[in-house]
Amino acid sequence: MLSEATALARQVREQYPKNTEYLLQVGCCYAVCADWIVRGKSETQLTSTEIEEREGYITLAIECLRQAKAAGYDHLHTLEVEPD
Repeated sequence: MLSEATALARQVREQYPKNTEYLLQVGCCYAVCADWIVRGKSETQLTSTEIEEREGYITLAIECLRQAKAAGYDHLHTLEVEPD
C-alpha cells in the first residue's frame, strides 16, 4: 500500500513540479505515510528501519512544501488547519 501511494506521489510531483495544490497534496500523502509507519506504536517501540523510513517520509513531505512555496504557494491558513 505504501509503495503504491509513494509511487503515485512521486509521479505527480515529477509531472506537476509547479502545481502548488498538487505539491501540497503530495506532501500530505508523505505525511500520512510517516504516520502509518508508527501505527499506534510509541517512539521507543519503532525499529531502526521504521525510524529511518518515517524520517524519510517526513523529509519528503517537507521538501514538497518547500517546492510548493518556491512555486508560489502562500495559503498559510490551509497549512495551519490541514490535519495531515
